[in-house]
Amino acid sequence: MIIAGIAIIFAGLYWFLIIRTQTPEIVEEIPTPTPTQTSTPPPSAFDKLGSIEEITIPSTSVFSSSLTSEMSTRQPVTGQIRLYSIVDENQQKYSFKDFLIKLNIDTSLLNSEILDTEEWTLGVYGQLGASQNTSMRPFIVLVQNDSTSTTSLMNIWEPKLITDLSSLFNLTDISTNLSFTPDIYSNINFRFIRIPDRDLGVAYAVFQNYLVFASSRDSFRAIIDALTTL
Repeated sequence: MIIAGIAIIFAGLYWFLIIRTQTPEIVEEIPTPTPTQTSTPPPSAFDKLGSIEEITIPSTSVFSSSLTSEMSTRQPVTGQIRLYSIVDENQQKYSFKDFLIKLNIDTSLLNSEILDTEEWTLGVYGQLGASQNTSMRPFIVLVQNDSTSTTSLMNIWEPKLITDLSSLFNLTDISTNLSFTPDIYSNINFRFIRIPDRDLGVAYAVFQNYLVFASSRDSFRAIIDALTTL
C-alpha cells in the first residue's frame, strides 16, 4: 500500500510538473497567396494610328496660338503620323465641340451629340511636298456611332467646313467659289474640296465608326490606310 501510494503521488507530480506545462507545438499555416488580377485596358479606337501624346493648353490661354506653338515643336518625319490629346490645366480633355469653340468656330447650327464626344484625336501627317520638304498636314479623327446622323451633320456643316478648318489646317487662298466633290479611295466614299495647291484642301469621310477630316489627299489616304489595316 505504501508503494502504491508513492506511485500515485509520483504519477501526480509527473503530470503536474512535466506533462501539464508542456506547450503544444503550434503549426503556423502559411496562406496561399491569391493571384492579383490585372485588368487589361480596353483597346483605343485610335490604336491603329499610333500612340497619343498629351498637349496641355490652359483654358485661359489664347487657344489657337498656344496650339500652333505646341504643335510646331512636334514636327513629324516624312510618312509619320502623330496623335495629340488636347487637355486643359486640370488634365481634363476638351470635347470636340469645346475644341471647335476654342478655335472660334460657330457651332450654333451644329446641334448634334456627335460633337460632344471626347473620343477624338488631333493628328499630323508628315507629307513630302513637291520641293522634297516635309510639311505638317493636320487631321482629325473622331468616333461616331450613328452614320446616318453623322452624314446629316456633315450636310449642314459642309458649306462652312473649309472656312472653319482653314486656320487649323494651314490653308490659304480660300475662294468662296470652291465646292466639295465626291471621290472614292480604298472603297470608301469621301468628299474633297481642293484649293489651288494640287493636293491641299479639306477631305472628310464617314465610314465604319469614324468621322475623318484631313487637310490633304495624301494625309487622308494615310489615315484610311492605317484605320483599315487588319
